[in-house]
Amino acid sequence: MRTNTKIFISLLAVLVVATLATTASAYDFMYDDLCYKITDASAKTVMLTYQRTYADTNGSARYDYINGVIDIPETVLNNNIRYTVTAIDDNAMRSCKNFVQLRIPATVTSIGKHAFQSCSGLTDIVFKAPSDGSEPQPLSIGDQAFYYCHGLTYVNLSGRVSSIGNQIFEQCRYLKTFNVSEPSNLTSIGERAFYSCYELENVNLPNSVTSIGANAFNNTGVKSLSLPDNLTTVSLGLCSNCSKLSHVVLPANLATIEQNAFSGIGNSSTDDEVVIELPSSLTTIGERAFNSVKKLKTITIPSGVTTLGSNAFSQCEGLSSVNIQNAVIGVRQFSSCKGLKSVTIPSSVKTIENEAFNNCTELENLTIEADLTSVADGIFTACAKLKTLNVKSNTFKISMFPELAEQLTSATYDGVTTIAEGSLEGSIAMEKITIPATVKKIENSAFKGCTALGDFVSLLPKPIVIDASVFEGVPVKGYCDLHVVEGSKGRYQAMDVWKDFYMITEDAGSGGGSGGTGNKYDVNEDGNVDVGDVNSILTYILEN
Repeated sequence: MRTNTKIFISLLAVLVVATLATTASAYDFMYDDLCYKITDASAKTVMLTYQRTYADTNGSARYDYINGVIDIPETVLNNNIRYTVTAIDDNAMRSCKNFVQLRIPATVTSIGKHAFQSCSGLTDIVFKAPSDGSEPQPLSIGDQAFYYCHGLTYVNLSGRVSSIGNQIFEQCRYLKTFNVSEPSNLTSIGERAFYSCYELENVNLPNSVTSIGANAFNNTGVKSLSLPDNLTTVSLGLCSNCSKLSHVVLPANLATIEQNAFSGIGNSSTDDEVVIELPSSLTTIGERAFNSVKKLKTITIPSGVTTLGSNAFSQCEGLSSVNIQNAVIGVRQFSSCKGLKSVTIPSSVKTIENEAFNNCTELENLTIEADLTSVADGIFTACAKLKTLNVKSNTFKISMFPELAEQLTSATYDGVTTIAEGSLEGSIAMEKITIPATVKKIENSAFKGCTALGDFVSLLPKPIVIDASVFEGVPVKGYCDLHVVEGSKGRYQAMDVWKDFYMITEDAGSGGGSGGTGNKYDVNEDGNVDVGDVNSILTYILEN
């Protein structure tokens, strides 16, 4: 037992000595009150590192006795050997609160993680030029290097900085301006780089930047932002919750906007309209990319967009105009956009996904130009004011939007040549339907079950042959009036199905609408009143 105890004590002693030796060698020498560690003896290079004592085992810096300026030299001397300072170690001066200015020499090529984190007294960072006039080397700055440095209000980053890490200035809550000197080597900015810099208003990003990490400007005070020309992706949450941001300039070659990238921007108390122009190069818009941008009034979705995440523009309450050029309207894309009063589904659109316009409570007018191939459920649910429909599609069927069958009261077909089978079938609230002179074919059951229909307006100068099912269930012998162009009543009265209307009135237009001269004697509508019209009259009499 005694032998084991002696062995344990001996091992413990060895461990303590080893620990003290390791701790004591955290730096190799001091020069002007700063600690340095030799990184390459043959190249004679060192890094500024933290000062650790036996009592200080948590790795934090202990330079609080240094006030005013910390001026890191290009070279330092130890044992008559001159070393070049090329790096600043991780945690080097973390939590040192008393110095106000940091001067970094041109010889430093890397600043480590947390190097100056929580240095709350720091107000000024100076990147010194080479003393010998030589070309400075690129500099990388690690994660959280200046995290929580409340004293910073202005940062002018040296053009030699090539990359800045994650959270580098996060929680620098009084930082107002960030600038990068030109010419710039900066290519990447890390995630949450400026997260919660509440006062940050002015940001100047060089075009050399090709990558900006997620949430980099999230919850900042930035008002206007021009993203670098070489940026192809706007990352997740990049400017989310920037309540003062009203003007964004996107690069011409941008391909992707990731989820929540601009969610909630521009919602401060100011009256500034949010202005965003999406570039034609764009192919992907992520989920909630522009969710709840309440002061966005107009947006154009470029034709090249093939992927649209859910809720991309949902809750944009001020949105009053949308120009859709692409083929897909995504899931709840414009859900709860309460400022929308009129929507056009253009010919480019082939697919509409679930609840695309759900809860657009002020939507009144809908125009359908598209020959849709895929329509999901509940596109216009809770759009109680949507009453008017304008159809410019030869394939439109109300069955695509069953929620509208009980609320649409007026439908106008414009420029179509075919009215599809069952086009408005079962539209039980429909009161008025207008068809144009361009119609060549009305397919079976087109208006079947429109039991509330009171006015059917036909701009056809000559009625076309239709099946009895077209008006099945329509009160043609009751209160539904057929309105036709002047001079065509006799033709309708002589044509099967059309003649079943109890009331036919010539008040739908003059001279057969767009195809005639406006002269009621131009019977054959050839633009002239001549013997041809007499022959047309004689032919009609003989045939009927």
